Amino acid sequence: MRPLSVCALWAACWSANIACGSVVWDESVNGDLSGNRLAPTAIAIAVGDNELVGSVKGGELDYVTFTVPAGAVLSKLVLESFTSTDQIAFIAIQNGATFTEPAVGTVTANLLGYTHFGPGEGNVGTDILDDMGTGAGAQGFTPPLPAGAYALWIQQLSSLTSYQFDFVVSNVPEPSAAALAGGAVAVSVVIAGWRRPRKRVKYRAVRGHSRAAAFPAACPKRFGRYSAEARRDDSPLDAARIKPSSSAKRAG
Repeated sequence: MRPLSVCALWAACWSANIACGSVVWDESVNGDLSGNRLAPTAIAIAVGDNELVGSVKGGELDYVTFTVPAGAVLSKLVLESFTSTDQIAFIAIQNGATFTEPAVGTVTANLLGYTHFGPGEGNVGTDILDDMGTGAGAQGFTPPLPAGAYALWIQQLSSLTSYQFDFVVSNVPEPSAAALAGGAVAVSVVIAGWRRPRKRVKYRAVRGHSRAAAFPAACPKRFGRYSAEARRDDSPLDAARIKPSSSAKRAG
């Protein structure tokens, strides 16, 4: 049989609604995922779709650690498939490369988030990352998750359960040209709003009067005429603060 081209394969996956991302771990190929929370199985994820295929049963635990690369975010965690007679399983997440909380005696406040998944929760084929971020009593978060190391705890208490998750990693979006232009306009407005300092008007004393004599409304008549330059000024200075100079007092 002639092999399908890459484009044809992707088209077939899309039309059949089957996950076609890069498989980063498949237990049937790569072996069982770790059951040790202090030494989780490390999976390498990159920008795009990253498929994890595993299974748990009867209280078995799967621990996985992954690192969201710099300049990227974990935007979704999609439950691609779920097969079991038990319709609900459990998943939790923590910051860091190990899982610090035990399965028994778990301190919920030390979890970054958690949720239940499966047909019983009605979330097969959907993104469950936002549900994990709202787990009651956990630290909580709002997707996407930023770059850094994380650890997952996956558990089923009864029958054998096969699952498949898609870790959707996206590049951090760069500022758009419109946003940059808007920022430039905002800076321009701020700069334009700065007022230049007003130049002080120099007044010429007349007939030995003090500088205050330039303001007729505040100075007694005996201070004499004030300059034409001062008459043209409408000064807001407080009259109570204006006092004649000693030379003006002698002139009076």
